[in-house]
Amino acid sequence: MQLFSADRRIEGWIIALEERMVDVLNSRETLRVCVDPALDAWETFDRDELLLVGPPPLPGPSQRAVHRQKQRVLVNVGPYVAEGVVYLPPGTPPDPYLLRTRQRFLALTNAVVSRPDDPGSDLSLPVVLVNLHAVEEMRGLLKLA
Repeated sequence: MQLFSADRRIEGWIIALEERMVDVLNSRETLRVCVDPALDAWETFDRDELLLVGPPPLPGPSQRAVHRQKQRVLVNVGPYVAEGVVYLPPGTPPDPYLLRTRQRFLALTNAVVSRPDDPGSDLSLPVVLVNLHAVEEMRGLLKLA
């Protein structure tokens, strides 16, 4: 998995979970991650310091998938820009939905994460989880079918 904080990007591993990573981040205050398996080195991250998380792949399709409207968005969070597809209730623009949601992390699919101050830093991820409490700006780019 990929973890993005204000000052670094960390690659790590977690113990296999039955829950989706977005549910784990929305329900827990901390996340324990193995940052070096050869040394069995672990770090605990406060979820407030995590701006973006590229979760490990799910073993199969989510049983919680529901029909949602897809919209491509651009998100500024800390030193990062993330672009991807957000899934919203039909007929809901992103701004009002995000202001009233109780979720702390929001999933973007088909995402690209970059640092404008580091050309060539683009990283494509199938899913990136965005810490909504750290978002500086979110713009809808276009609605998808």
